[in-house]
Amino acid sequence: MVGSDRLRPIMTKAVILAAGKGTRMGDLTQEIPKPMLSVQGRPILEHIVEGLKEVGVREFHLITAGVPRSSSRISATVPASESG
Repeated sequence: MVGSDRLRPIMTKAVILAAGKGTRMGDLTQEIPKPMLSVQGRPILEHIVEGLKEVGVREFHLITAGVPRSSSRISATVPASESG
């Protein structure tokens, strides 16, 4: 690899398994789906997506089976203005 080719991300797409009922989380998941539980003031899922964005991932597919009040698949692409 030469020059900027070395800096290009190897992967630009990710599948995130954000599924399950969260039964082992006890009362924490009675009202809030597990991926949306807050850690340091932000949902767990946000921490995951932000971390992947930092390494060049721009397209996300979320698998959400078993999460109350959601469809089973959600897809999103980071807008070009945010893709750095």
